[in-house]
Amino acid sequence: MTTRNRSKHWIGLGCLLLGMLLPGCGEQKSASTSIDSAQPSGGSVSRPLSLLAIGVPGFGDEIARQWSAKRDGVLSIEHMSMADFENLRREEGKLELGAEFDLVVFPASINADLYAADLIREIPKEVVDNDVFNRNGILRHFRRAFVRHNNQVRSICLGGSSPVLLYRKDILKKLDVKPPETWEELARVFDKVEQAKGGFEGIESVFLMPTGEGTAAKMFLARSASEIRSLGKLTTFFDRRTVKPLLDQAPFVRALKDLKALASESIASGEELSSEEVFRRFAQGRSVFALGRPIAATPLSDQEIEGSATWGVMNLPGSKEFFDFKDSKWKPRQPGEKYAVHSLDFDVFNIGVSTRSALATDSFDFAIWLVEKKISSTILPSLTGPFRASHLGRIDRWLKLEDVDRDFQESLSDWNRAMHEEKVVLLFPQILRRSEYVGVLDEKVAGWLEGSGEDPGAALKEVADQWERLTDEVGREAQRNELANTSGL
Repeated sequence: MTTRNRSKHWIGLGCLLLGMLLPGCGEQKSASTSIDSAQPSGGSVSRPLSLLAIGVPGFGDEIARQWSAKRDGVLSIEHMSMADFENLRREEGKLELGAEFDLVVFPASINADLYAADLIREIPKEVVDNDVFNRNGILRHFRRAFVRHNNQVRSICLGGSSPVLLYRKDILKKLDVKPPETWEELARVFDKVEQAKGGFEGIESVFLMPTGEGTAAKMFLARSASEIRSLGKLTTFFDRRTVKPLLDQAPFVRALKDLKALASESIASGEELSSEEVFRRFAQGRSVFALGRPIAATPLSDQEIEGSATWGVMNLPGSKEFFDFKDSKWKPRQPGEKYAVHSLDFDVFNIGVSTRSALATDSFDFAIWLVEKKISSTILPSLTGPFRASHLGRIDRWLKLEDVDRDFQESLSDWNRAMHEEKVVLLFPQILRRSEYVGVLDEKVAGWLEGSGEDPGAALKEVADQWERLTDEVGREAQRNELANTSGL
């Protein structure tokens, strides 16, 4: 948040808190299922819509210009960093965002915080059923998994991403190696390619993955997914009755050990690799496999584009068995059940209408406008990933891959489409102060990947102990309720 924006926000917050202390002032309006009930009957209030973007620095001028040109309206956008959001929550105790905001764009990692504090209004049926909004056109998991709280639709998903495994089709073919379906197969393929990589021009690494700030926990979740989720078995990172962490148990310990081996070449580079940098190196022909999101932060060179015909797309490897936490045993998957399980928690953003807005009708009108097919395809690709089925026809626009091989683009579209049809997926629970839980995990996993000697079980036990302290601060009963209300499963 800029100094100017921060000042405006804190002044608004101070006025709000003062209003709460004075009799008859600052009364919060409850969420309503009718947009008309929250807006004055005389029509729109004579002021621009105001939007707060939390942790979404790119949400700004172009969207405001498009809204003004289309609707002859004015949109005021202010920004708050995730660090400022965390500070606000800690310093104020009770989370408030200020009465001056009509709309909020925010990462799904703070869903529970905003919903439980009743800061985001329930979306009315007339919005959900709106033909322009076209809810059935939104990809399945984005439509269902990230927007509900206590059986109420509280926000609209603006998309996100999930990790995919890229590989060099030509190299695997020359080595007579099939794309690995399980993590065990990947380990064997890794060894075979490692022995042969000197015979392939330009290849420096067998396997690259992101290691930059905020990515270690995401990679750990992706590696864990297939061994803690199975058809008909609802497993999470917590015991759902006691909210005790399960993090130090067998599947997570195995995942952390395997992740260290997979991350070895990325760590050895001496740099913290972003997902964009991992893809860049893969596109340059420097790695056989790349885990992450295939997005070009800068335009690809002609040579890189020419090489894209050799790129393949596949699910992350899976597992033939899963860990049943109830019985503390490894069990085989059901006949015909897929080995792979997708981790969906990558950089997902939502938009919601504030419960305190006096312009609810206009605010919902803006939200519908933003996510409709044409507008979303024009102004959102720079901020997030495709979230409508119609977006997959031009996935190149969303990933900045306009000139790469058309077969590769179609493979990415098919992969995204199939992912949203899967019944078994992994989400980190949408709990209070979720970002802090994930932050603790991220810091420990990142340190363990770069270090040596510490037992992986002991490392995860430290995380579990810190999670326990966080749960005690939040309140165990409150957190148990959130596991039930916002698990997204």
